[in-house]
Amino acid sequence: MSCGRRRALAVIGGVLLALPFRRRAVAEDVAVPIAVQIELLARVVKYDRNAAARMGATCKVMIVSRSGDPTSSQAATQAKTELDKLDDIAGLPVTVSEHRWAGVDALMKRCSDDGIGVLLLTPGLSDVVAGIAGACVDKDLLTASLLATDVAAGMVLGFALESSRPTILVNLRQARRQNVDFSARLLAIAKVIE
Repeated sequence: MSCGRRRALAVIGGVLLALPFRRRAVAEDVAVPIAVQIELLARVVKYDRNAAARMGATCKVMIVSRSGDPTSSQAATQAKTELDKLDDIAGLPVTVSEHRWAGVDALMKRCSDDGIGVLLLTPGLSDVVAGIAGACVDKDLLTASLLATDVAAGMVLGFALESSRPTILVNLRQARRQNVDFSARLLAIAKVIE
């Protein structure tokens, strides 16, 4: 076998060996099934002492996805399906809208114009989480992500699997910046990131 052929086989073998690990890493990003995350989100919102003032008569949830990203689009569809099944969030009727990522300014304008109370990010937006978090400072808005890693980057709320059980993640510093005031009861059972 020639040296060039051995090198090519080694490269291909290395790529094939890396594929299962890459797939596993992506699958772990959305570790908690979306249906479970939506159910938990609905339960957690009622522990925000500012939720009623923020939402008024309706809990308006906006799902943000990225065009051209099949994982993001699929997650948005699943999240909308699960949200549409809910009778209420924090005792309020739920309306769900969708937004395709077109920059921070467009997102913030849409949230303001539509009176959004809960902003839910799908996979595919992790690279813009810090920018969204910065734009949400002093906004009365609860931000959540379907990816647990986005909480440390600036989303207020997310869910992870720990010991095979869903865990609530709260970015407490960002929550305070966005007028989200979770009760001590919730914070006692959540994993708090400051």
